[in-house]
Amino acid sequence: MNCQSAVEVVVVVSSSSSSSSSSSSSSSSSSVVVVVVVVVVVVVVVVVVVVVVVVAILEVVAVAAAVVAAVAAAVIVVVVVAAAVIIVVVVVVVVVVVVRS
Repeated sequence: MNCQSAVEVVVVVSSSSSSSSSSSSSSSSSSVVVVVVVVVVVVVVVVVVVVVVVVAILEVVAVAAAVVAAVAAAVIVVVVVAAAVIIVVVVVVVVVVVVRS
């Protein structure tokens, strides 16, 4: 049952109960039960939709965090490789200068 049909049931129940004010108490209590059931169904549907949306948002955040972690790891690798290249170049330059002198 979706929200629209739940609202339609509430409207139908409300209009039927207001039009037949001389109905017995048993039909009045059954309409109250129907209204309570409809309200509970609507609340459950809303809670399920909210949970699905929150889970979807958390999945997007988790994917974004994984992408950021991967980029950070790549940056760390590039920095380490650049540092190693700089150290090798400095050692080669020092060795060349020492050998020439």
